Amino acid sequence: MRPPPSSFDGIVGVPAQPGLSTPTSITFHKPRSPPQMSPLEVAFDSTFGFVSSEEASEAACRSLPGLTNHQRHLCRQNPGLIWAVVDGTQLGLYECVHQFRHERWNCSMARIVFGSGSSNEFHLPPTGSAAAANILGGLQDGLSKGTRETAFMTAAWAAGAVQAITRACSRGRIGTCDCDSARRGGKSADAEGEFTWGGCSDPIKFGMKLTRLFQEARVPSKRRGRRGSQNATHFDEHTIARVSMDSHNRNVGRRFIWQSREKKCKCHGVSGACSLRTCWQRVGAFRRVGDLLKKAYAEALHVSFDAKTRHLRRVAEPLYFGGMPLPSHLAKRSTSTTWQKPTNWFIVGSGQRNKRGALHGAKWIRQQRDKLVYLESSQDYCKADHRIGHLGVAGRQCDVAEPNHPNSCDKICCGFGYDTAVVDTKEKCGCRFVWCCEVKCNICHRKTRIHRCRPDSTPLERQINEILNSSSISAWMGRRRKSHSGY
Repeated sequence: MRPPPSSFDGIVGVPAQPGLSTPTSITFHKPRSPPQMSPLEVAFDSTFGFVSSEEASEAACRSLPGLTNHQRHLCRQNPGLIWAVVDGTQLGLYECVHQFRHERWNCSMARIVFGSGSSNEFHLPPTGSAAAANILGGLQDGLSKGTRETAFMTAAWAAGAVQAITRACSRGRIGTCDCDSARRGGKSADAEGEFTWGGCSDPIKFGMKLTRLFQEARVPSKRRGRRGSQNATHFDEHTIARVSMDSHNRNVGRRFIWQSREKKCKCHGVSGACSLRTCWQRVGAFRRVGDLLKKAYAEALHVSFDAKTRHLRRVAEPLYFGGMPLPSHLAKRSTSTTWQKPTNWFIVGSGQRNKRGALHGAKWIRQQRDKLVYLESSQDYCKADHRIGHLGVAGRQCDVAEPNHPNSCDKICCGFGYDTAVVDTKEKCGCRFVWCCEVKCNICHRKTRIHRCRPDSTPLERQINEILNSSSISAWMGRRRKSHSGY
């Protein structure tokens, strides 16, 4: 059976790199550019990230594998679009690494894209079309499961693409868009009074539309298999469920970009008086979008696919009566636990009966525009799983000083324990200014205790440790009894 589609399914797919170690810290480095570069390499070497030259865009549209005909058409119609999409993908990955830096799942799948020889650093990819293919498709295997982590990555990529496309438009790096014409010359008002739209406002809604056209896939139509065969129908239902899930989460990411927009103003007047204001619109800081996505990740909704309506519906929670267990005569009416036949009624805190479909149906799911949805429960992420790009917790640096911190060893190490090492670090100290004009510093040695999670031991190792521990305890108890008995 084919794997389910990922957020960027239909673009490119690069298999995961096996044998990756867990990074202790993440640092991004941009490699030096070669003296002579092709159009694609010139595109990757710009300070913005990617340039919008028609020659480079046309070369990318032809050479990048995995693009659909629809995406290639958009790529040719909008020179510079593909580079903005790649730039937005990097932006989403960076934010994922930051938001989950203290979690068991720490977005280590980014090493598949920014793979490097060092276990402590991520390097930006080398120049060329292969690098673009690696960025866009390197995480396809990591998004094969419909978990809430996949939901976060899907939304982060969509938000990053909107951010990058919008900025590229306002900076003239995409040939088919410009500043927001709707916010040019018109008058409006806010809490501080009237103002005039001026300057170059970021075309956020255009960026949202172009991102949606490039990323969204059509929901496959229902396909009938051969008589007696259920694989084709099952595959279609699973595919439609993933496409619907990814579409909802991408909408959430794009919406958060709109919610995080900012209005910049400049005052005009005599002696600093703000009698006349000119304002323009800008996309907000992406860190604010990442915070909104992390909150939506924590409040994500577990959904399932309804084969009859061909829509997502929320997995019903157990019935309750004002926060207490249901009475027995009502509990008998709610024995159905499968999503194919959900209970029609449930009791709310006020004691009234409401239809379950009103709070769990497809229409209700579409109304949850600020919440992510997922189809599968997540694993504990204690062990490495290279199929999804997860490197496990072995070797992760943790904190023993604060037990309640998200990065505490008790939470991160999954009960495997941790090892402590003393590291001697060199740092500058006692810096002083020497006339003229030099700053001299001493080199100080500082010893730091570093704690790292241990790898999970095999069942045989655990059994041997238990035997050794039990035998040592028995021997210690025997010596203690002899000492008390006077022998």
